[in-house]
Amino acid sequence: MTEIIALYILMEHSATIYQLKKLIESEFFPFVTLSFGTLHPAIKKLEKNNFIKTRSGRTSGGQKNLTLTITKEGREYFKELMLSELSKNHHQCIHQAEIRLIALSILDKEEKAKVLKKISKLLEQVLIELNNIN
Repeated sequence: MTEIIALYILMEHSATIYQLKKLIESEFFPFVTLSFGTLHPAIKKLEKNNFIKTRSGRTSGGQKNLTLTITKEGREYFKELMLSELSKNHHQCIHQAEIRLIALSILDKEEKAKVLKKISKLLEQVLIELNNIN
């Protein structure tokens, strides 16, 4: 889930890891709170797979910082993640659906329809299962 969130933000903004964390907090609160300990490994994985690039720079105070930007491959991977299967676990399914609904604005009309269809189908299954509990 961290990868979808990070790529979603980077689709619209280049950012340092600190800025990325702040943007995630503002866009996805209260659905997501990420620590740097969660964000760093996801960034490293995305960079290793050429989904994002890092550019080294310096702050106005002279400190080293890395600016993250999404690559063409990263944009395609984001779409793949958005269209991937949702968890069968009810709690995780709902959480994943919330994240995808927030990130939906980046997709084109056809891709949005596919994601919404997946979400609604799985949520219908969850409702049926929950109704059968009694």
